[in-house]
Amino acid sequence: MNIKVFSLGLIQLTLAILVGVLVLWFTFKIIKVLVSRKMEIKADNIAFAIFSGAILLSVGLIMSESISPAMNAYRIGIQDSQSIQLTALAFVKVLLGYLSIGLLTAMIINLVSIWLYNLLTKDVDELTEIRNGNIATAIITAVIIISITLMAKDSLGIIFESFIPYPDTPKFY
Repeated sequence: MNIKVFSLGLIQLTLAILVGVLVLWFTFKIIKVLVSRKMEIKADNIAFAIFSGAILLSVGLIMSESISPAMNAYRIGIQDSQSIQLTALAFVKVLLGYLSIGLLTAMIINLVSIWLYNLLTKDVDELTEIRNGNIATAIITAVIIISITLMAKDSLGIIFESFIPYPDTPKFY
């Protein structure tokens, strides 16, 4: 067993759990404040729970693209750095930057998804329907949010990977 790889895997697993819980808790609080209170949605509204669940899943999918590139940057930093403390501090900065960009991107994706869907369905006000408990509208809106997130998340991963200073590989041809 490769202890270095195992240790990095444990670090990534721990980060995923801690960051996941904190980001999803933060996201749920934002949803509750911005949508639930503003639209006076009751706590037992199943349609709102479906809608909120889709947003949380979307944020989770986008944030999952943030941790792996940060770990790759950390791996490269360990190889090039003399001080493990300096590398750890740089890793925390990179991780926080990636997480911030990921959270901002997730919020933009969700807002744009809802906004575009509202534009296409001018005869239906989705948020009002969700407030009124319309489960069908909540499911359709949730599927749109999740689908757009699935289409966009890989490109975010590529963007994150572009910031990592990978060493040049030799050309053999």
